[in-house]
Order: sequence, then C-alpha cells, then structure tokens
Amino acid sequence: MTAPRSLAVILLVTGVALSGCSASTGRPGDSSRGPRSAGAHFRLFDNTYYRDSDLSACRTSTSYTVYESRVMALTGQTSAKQELALPDRAAYQSMLRRAVDRGGPVILDFETLYLKGARHVAERRYDKLKRFLTWTRQVFPNRIVGVYGVLGNTDPAHRDLAKALAPLQDAFFPTLYTTRSSFTAWRAHLDSVRAEAQRVDPAKRIYPFIWPQFHAAASPTKALLPRAMWRSEVEAVAQTMDGAVVWSGARNAGSSTWARDTCAVMSTTA
Repeated sequence: MTAPRSLAVILLVTGVALSGCSASTGRPGDSSRGPRSAGAHFRLFDNTYYRDSDLSACRTSTSYTVYESRVMALTGQTSAKQELALPDRAAYQSMLRRAVDRGGPVILDFETLYLKGARHVAERRYDKLKRFLTWTRQVFPNRIVGVYGVLGNTDPAHRDLAKALAPLQDAFFPTLYTTRSSFTAWRAHLDSVRAEAQRVDPAKRIYPFIWPQFHAAASPTKALLPRAMWRSEVEAVAQTMDGAVVWSGARNAGSSTWARDTCAVMSTTA
C-alpha cells in the first residue's frame, strides 16, 4: 500500500475503548482472551485520504501507521524495493515519540519484511520484525501494536516464524483488497485469511485492510467498487472479523455513497 504521511484515523463503532486492556496481562488485545463472536465489539478503522468523501458520519478516534519510508530516513536507504535495514534503536524510538502524537493503535507497515523466500531470508526478516515490535512496545506499552500484511504474506514453510511473532502483536492487520471483479473470489480470500489466522493464533483479533476501490490487479484505473459489491464486503467483514481498516490513497473517490453505505452497515453491528 502507498505510504501517505498523515495520521491514520480510527472509527470506533462501539463504546469499547480502544485502549482497553486484558485482565491477564494489562496489554490491549492480548491473545489470552477467548475468540470474539461474529459482530461483537466490531471496530472500523478509517485510514482514508479522499478529498471528496469521508466517514465523518461515524464516531472517530486516531491511530498511527509507521511506514517504511520513515525508517529509511533513519538508515539512509533510498530504494523502496530494498529490504528494510535495522536503524539504531534509540533513533527509531525517538522518531516514534516525535511522530506518534495521537492515541490508538500503532501499525508497522514494513512490506519488504514479509516472511517469504529462502529460510535464511525469512529468519533474518523475522528477527528484524521482532526487534521493531519490541522497540515499539517499549515506547508504547499500553497501545495496540501490530504489523500490516504479514498474515497472508507468509510462506507456509515459515508459519512457525509467524507463530513466534504473534505474541508480540495485539492484532493482525492483513489485506483484503479487491484484486478480482468477483465477490465470490474476494470472499474466498477472506475465508483464507481467517483460516490462516486460526493456524497462527486463533485468539488474536483480526483487523483486515479493505478499500472502496479495485486494486490495480483488477482495474488499472482503480475504479470505485460497484455499490452492492462494496456493501457486501463491509457486511461480510462485519459478520466475520473483529473490525476492519478502510484505506485509500490521496485522491478523489468520485462518489460518497461508499461512505454512507459503510456507516449504515456499521450502525447495525453495535
């Protein structure tokens, strides 16, 4: 996903505070809790940057997403395709303290560190993610912390690494962007993500990223989804997940119906 520099905004669809902690550890979203029943305490996270429509009809709070570009500025890397290097811990934590100035979850979007490829590569990336999560937790001990996209972008041979990484995260943030024009295909992807989450950590909350537009793989122009398809996606996520992150790049949506439909669905989940 493209890395906008502004803060992510979160919609809390229920009255449950985002900073609520588990009784067992005092950490938010701890994996020791039991699985959520569908539709209970659903949270919608707004990470859109549209200029012509928004989700202001729903109640909002804030979060922060740490993109690779922020860390690259610390390491001197210039290529976004190069595997992210580890910065100095103090410099990384200082950056977090300066940049993350609002409440809510802290999501690490480090896509060059997905657990893929040869074993030694996956192990190296796992070690980096472990350090990043540990460093982030030291700065924000009471915040929800997780990694974008690792769930769903881990080779099966490296699932043990994903399992080892799970205790350092309070929630999973996979992607459920629409890469094909078929809702059936999209729903199959949702079911695949849920199944993988069960294999990695069945008690972990899941907040998938969804997008009102087609991914470039399905539409070179990234056209807005048909209204019925978008509503079906939001309804499916509301019925099966703990929440979702609605994402967009910084461009016009061309219509505000997606926002109205989203909030309409959310009003039925409380």
